[in-house]
Amino acid sequence: MLQADVEAFLCSLQTGFSDNTILAYQNDLNQFVKFIRSKLGDSSSLQWSQVNRDLLMNYIVNLKERHYSATTVARKIAAVRSFSPI
Repeated sequence: MLQADVEAFLCSLQTGFSDNTILAYQNDLNQFVKFIRSKLGDSSSLQWSQVNRDLLMNYIVNLKERHYSATTVARKIAAVRSFSPI
């Protein structure tokens, strides 16, 4: 379900956004989905409603531990926020 939601969101960006922007969103959102699956289990029934502030904070910590720059972390979080109101 998560991946299908991401794909639907990316399709909705087809009008009005450049290919590079869509690819960046795709990369950032897929990375977040992978992180969610690592924390909550790799189930096809996972929903965006399961994403909470603690999970998002853990994701930010994970990105920083992986030495992403502050700008990159901000972009990845902006992609998640644009997709889901958390």
